[in-house]
Amino acid sequence: MIHFHRPKIKSQDLLHKYRLIERRKLKTVMTITGTMMIVEVIGGLLTGSLALLSDAGHMFTHFFCLRGQLCSYSLCYKRGMSS
Repeated sequence: MIHFHRPKIKSQDLLHKYRLIERRKLKTVMTITGTMMIVEVIGGLLTGSLALLSDAGHMFTHFFCLRGQLCSYSLCYKRGMSS
C-alpha cells in the first residue's frame, strides 16, 4: 500500500502555495521546539536538574534537524524557481 503526504496538485501556482504553507508549519514547529528547549535550559540551571538539561540537549538535536530540513526546503525552492 502506497501512502503520500503531499496532495496531488497539477497547477504550479497551487504547488507553490502548498510549499509556502508547509514551510510556515515547519517554522511554527521550530519556534515551539526552540522555546521549549530554552525553557528547559533555564529550568535546569535554576533547579540544578540534570534531567531537564539533558532533555534540552535532546531538544537541540530535534531543532538542529528541523533547521536542516528548512534549509533543504529553501534550496529546493530556489532551484525550482531558477529552472
